[in-house]
Amino acid sequence: MEYILIFSIENENSTTQVIEWLNYYNEKYIRINNGKFNLHKLLIGNIGYNFEFEYQNTLLNSDNIKSFWYRRGNIQIKFDLDTKKNENEILRTQIQEHLELELNSLRDSVYLILDEKKHINSYHSSSTNKLKTLIKARELGLNIPETLIANSKDELDLFYRKNNKIITKGIQECEIFLWEDNNKKPAYFGLHTIEINSDKIKKIDNNFFYSSFQEKLNKAFELRVFF
Repeated sequence: MEYILIFSIENENSTTQVIEWLNYYNEKYIRINNGKFNLHKLLIGNIGYNFEFEYQNTLLNSDNIKSFWYRRGNIQIKFDLDTKKNENEILRTQIQEHLELELNSLRDSVYLILDEKKHINSYHSSSTNKLKTLIKARELGLNIPETLIANSKDELDLFYRKNNKIITKGIQECEIFLWEDNNKKPAYFGLHTIEINSDKIKKIDNNFFYSSFQEKLNKAFELRVFF
């Protein structure tokens, strides 16, 4: 059976809307949320390469993936190894770090195989470094908004007084977080772009985690380009 493989996260509305269309057209698909990926094996040889993974107690082969959509999330390869058996804490830490690097290489290889399929988006280009993008845009002669990365109220206040209208947003990507109330009822909240004013600045601590602040531009329209 050929199918479309989708990597996303729980309660991601855009993914759900696309799946409604897939159901309408009777397309076979598998949606994996939050990277819960039980890899069985990966094989590389002269005649090709593929991997097998478990989904709902069934082993599936990547050869049957006709297309791939990377929406969000990251592969979490399940593997339980008790490194606590080694009583030497220094050695145990080194072994754990080494195994994490091994899993990272394995994860990247899975994405590489998926990128050989017909696909929309790629994990390798999913996380945009916005600061790098600004630097590259400036090098190409584009006008860019003045941007500050700082962790103190004093620097933020100076930046605000200079630009009058500013915004804050993630240095990298906006994240969605899962939160549970006292009744273990799940709720989701995400980061987004907001405007910063003098009242907000007064309420924040004198020092905070490094954050991105940017001159606010009044836009006539917004372009989102992909290829």
